Amino acid sequence: MGMFERTAVILILVGLFGLVGLVTAPRGSAAPKARTSTAHANTEKFVGVRGTAFMLDSKPFHFLGANAAVMHGPTERRRYRRVLNAARTDGLTVVRVWALGEGPANASTWFRRWHLFRAGPKGWIPAAPRHLDKVLAHARHLGLRVILTLANNWSAYGGVPQYLRWARLSNSAFGALDRFYSDNRTRRWYRQHVLRLVNRRSTVTGLRYGDDPTIMAWELFNESGVTTGGFASRRKLIRRMATQIRTYAPEQLVSAGVTGYSTLPRRAEWLKVCRLRELDYCDAHLYPEETLRLRRPRDLDELIDDRVQLAHHVARKPIVFGEFGFTRAIVKRKRLVHRSQRWWVSRFLRRVHYNGAAGALIWLYLPHSKQRRRFPIWVDHRRSLSLRKVLRRWAARFNRGPAHRINPRLGARHGTKPMYSVQFTVRRRPPRRRWKPLPGPHATRPDRRVVELEVNDFRRGHFSDVGYYGGGLLEHVYGAGHGFWEYRIPRLRSRRRVRELALRLRLSSEYPGSKAPPTGVSRVVVKLEGRVVARLIAAPDDGQGTVHTVAVSDPRLIARLRRRSLTLRLEVPWSNQARGLCIYGHLGTQGVLQKLKPQGSPGPLRITATLATAR
Repeated sequence: MGMFERTAVILILVGLFGLVGLVTAPRGSAAPKARTSTAHANTEKFVGVRGTAFMLDSKPFHFLGANAAVMHGPTERRRYRRVLNAARTDGLTVVRVWALGEGPANASTWFRRWHLFRAGPKGWIPAAPRHLDKVLAHARHLGLRVILTLANNWSAYGGVPQYLRWARLSNSAFGALDRFYSDNRTRRWYRQHVLRLVNRRSTVTGLRYGDDPTIMAWELFNESGVTTGGFASRRKLIRRMATQIRTYAPEQLVSAGVTGYSTLPRRAEWLKVCRLRELDYCDAHLYPEETLRLRRPRDLDELIDDRVQLAHHVARKPIVFGEFGFTRAIVKRKRLVHRSQRWWVSRFLRRVHYNGAAGALIWLYLPHSKQRRRFPIWVDHRRSLSLRKVLRRWAARFNRGPAHRINPRLGARHGTKPMYSVQFTVRRRPPRRRWKPLPGPHATRPDRRVVELEVNDFRRGHFSDVGYYGGGLLEHVYGAGHGFWEYRIPRLRSRRRVRELALRLRLSSEYPGSKAPPTGVSRVVVKLEGRVVARLIAAPDDGQGTVHTVAVSDPRLIARLRRRSLTLRLEVPWSNQARGLCIYGHLGTQGVLQKLKPQGSPGPLRITATLATAR
């Protein structure tokens, strides 16, 4: 064999071995390595802000990212590399991570090991920040940027409620969460956690957190929410903490992490926070599926447009949609035109990109487990492959930069005027409910009939904000401000005259925040076929309401029930103190899981008809 022949054989063998390597390599292993080498060159540079856009290496930095479950729980901590690798494989460039975890001083060993940064105000636990060192180091290796969230408004992993318990402040009264922002002890403990992280030196990379370009931004809170009394105190704390972070980490960005947008006062407060000069960008969370405002695709566009309009043309800052998501069950809802989860995610990202928003982070990348999670995107399960394919396509578009043509609907000329209908009507076609007999004095000829309407059986709802919530103590529909809920009482087919109707309703006001003050009631007018049959006072919003019984004995009115169905309307008239209306039904998720018992028996709206005695 000559020299040329031997060279040809060697080249063929090398090619074959290379082909085998490509075939046998784990799926996705080659792509992240190639991307890492390219992205890693930029990990030494900080993300900055210019006008309404982020900048990286003198170029606009637009991103699609994900919230990453890598800090809380044994499965999440053990598989953090898998989660981050999946994000990078899908072309995502930013992940949001919760750097928080507060518990009681006597927290169990398990919680200390897998969840907490501190057990009690002085009980610092080294395991959590050491794991965070690993997360940041691996993100740096992959070329991912990280947004670190420093406190949770909710009780998950401690949060603001745990800070209040440390200070022995009530977490059940009206305005309880507001105390966090004004109490010297809670503010001091929170400040200690923030500065401890900002000035921490990684045990893996040796970098101080405040000097690490991998940390793109610090988010002060996750969905910070207050009632009407705590806005000023919260803004003051936000300004103070943002200033301190900027002192120790001048190259990193800071955002507030506030929630509350559904009513005009909440929207105005969101804008006030967004405009604080100490903050670098605006952030918003949007789960359109959870509000009944989402009836058609155009509604989704308006919800996104309005937030971008306020951020870009009023506050003049970039905006990041820090959380968004749609469930797989959205396809089953007739009012949403049978579109799939993938379709709605794509629609959301198309509008965000068209509006020129800086970025969006979907909820939630995590390893597969048997634990029930909302909006899960499993990084190691085939169930999420189709959705990840959609995200991969949109990540490539975001990574190429902003849209060539920005939405002309937005602009300074529009100002702060809402880009959606402030008050709107939702309509449903509920299932038919049937009257059922109740045992009477004569088993064969019962004198009482009953029909039960689920809270979601309404025909119309008309408020400034409406929705359904099943995660509390009791499931309920809610409407903010003034407006009405309307139901249909089905026709009662009976030869016997209806002598009386009795309505059983569980009601409360709908107040901004999780609790209402003692004066936070709503005046409710109960109408049947347009006629007023009762005037009620709905109790302050407490998550469970109080039961009201309304008796209707007008013979001309209830006689119509034998001929046709009747319209039942629960109306909150307009006034300066119209505080909305909640209508409660069965036990919610919290009530079922925690085996809680509300005052009085839970259940749907119940209408009982008493029939005249048969001759």
